[in-house]
Amino acid sequence: MMQTILSALQPRLADDEDPSVRDNAVGALARLVTAFGTQLPLNAILPGIVSSLPLKADVGENAPAIRCLVGLAYAEETRVQLGAFTQQLLAIFGKLLGGKVKGVDDTLLHEIRQFVAWLNGLAPQQLQQGVMALPEEERAPLLEVLQVV
Repeated sequence: MMQTILSALQPRLADDEDPSVRDNAVGALARLVTAFGTQLPLNAILPGIVSSLPLKADVGENAPAIRCLVGLAYAEETRVQLGAFTQQLLAIFGKLLGGKVKGVDDTLLHEIRQFVAWLNGLAPQQLQQGVMALPEEERAPLLEVLQVV
């Protein structure tokens, strides 16, 4: 049953898909990951979610997608799965915090700031190196968060 759902969502992530449909598919995948976690093939699902972010056609779907990824990072048993996406996630968070995507709610932005602060406490040197490697427009909002810490 779950494989049928995942197979149906997969083609909806294509670049040539209607942007609203793609954003909704990303949100659906994120909700499935949040609900079923390690019961799903995370190695196959996470690249599709991360590479689609930040969502712009249906910005409301950014919240479940970001919360899904943050939840996986907070959980020790799934944290390692996100390691390969750290730089991409920092860029996404920089865009969202920098206002590059309109319509993202303040609650999600607050959660992103908290997560970046948590990452800084976990691995400050690696996080700061990753942030410094970003373009200025993505780096600046993250540096503001790090200065508050």
